[in-house]
Amino acid sequence: MRIEQIPVGMMQVCCYIVSCEETNEAAVIDAGGDEEVILDRCRKNNLQVKYIIATHGHPDHV
Repeated sequence: MRIEQIPVGMMQVCCYIVSCEETNEAAVIDAGGDEEVILDRCRKNNLQVKYIIATHGHPDHV
């Protein structure tokens, strides 16, 4: 399992990409903004995003 933390959005909140090193399937947690940064990181690591998870409903995480 690989876990990456990426600061995103105007408030630089933490987004996480959790992925399986064997299957390259991933979950993006609390995406919140800067979607191109997140997608570029996923593309760079050949990840297939299977899940997008919001841990809470604040505007900086949805």
